[in-house]
Amino acid sequence: VNVNPASDVLGFPEGAAREAALAGILWWKLRGHRAPPAEITEDRPLLAPQSCLLQVTLSAIGLRAVPHALSVAPLPAIHKLDLSLNNITSLADSNGGLAWLVTGLPHIAELNLANNRLSRVPAELGELKSLRVLRLGGNDLCSLPAELSQLTEMRELYIHDNSIAGSGECLEQILPAMLHLEVLDINHNLMTKLPDALLCCVNLLKLNADNNSLSMLPCAPEDPLDFQRGLVKEV
Repeated sequence: VNVNPASDVLGFPEGAAREAALAGILWWKLRGHRAPPAEITEDRPLLAPQSCLLQVTLSAIGLRAVPHALSVAPLPAIHKLDLSLNNITSLADSNGGLAWLVTGLPHIAELNLANNRLSRVPAELGELKSLRVLRLGGNDLCSLPAELSQLTEMRELYIHDNSIAGSGECLEQILPAMLHLEVLDINHNLMTKLPDALLCCVNLLKLNADNNSLSMLPCAPEDPLDFQRGLVKEV
């Protein structure tokens, strides 16, 4: 189901018709609306817990918090969730909990939280062990929790357009565990040095560090960052 702005959706089917219409959906997209339909924000599940839904996009619809539709029922099959381009300030639900994220999305592989108003990332995000792509660019982040080091399957990490300063000490804690990382985007932060832990990312293919105030690259005497050797394919 792709609900575009021109459709002017005001609501969804009710009762049995609702269940029949939504039960078999694999991909659900709502993007660019002035305001989300009531079903997104009211305190009831948008889809049944046994839903086979694989992807959900709720982007650029003016959300200020995690939608109740996500927090009141788990979506065990979902592997991609896009909440980008909203005004979300916290990942906690209306009760202050994070169960919707930790236990409600057990197989999530890609999470897009870019271009919101997040000032912190909860440590519980590190419990999403299946996560491979994490987009946090365009927020108000100064740091990342050390618990993200548990995301050992991470392939792409986007933290551009934030306020991470210095040598990115938070990255020194999490990068050594991300041995499969292929893309790292730290563009447009306040960094003055690339973290030495970058040397641990032996599978890194693309590094975007533009628009910082970098004065030096990471270097270890026994294993210098040798671009000619092919550690990094694109900078």
